[in-house]
Amino acid sequence: MRRYFSLMRDYQRGKQTLNSQLAQAITREFGLKGTNQINEAPNSVLIESFSELEEK
Repeated sequence: MRRYFSLMRDYQRGKQTLNSQLAQAITREFGLKGTNQINEAPNSVLIESFSELEEK
């Protein structure tokens, strides 16, 4: 969590922008694709919802 807040401070991005950029990087890195399903009850204090991903 410290690294996450450090990224927000270093890049002066809002939480939503940073989360979006991280999600895009994870999707590319692991070769995933979106499922068009939104999880609105994540087990995290860092995000409010996220798009479900699956392997290509």
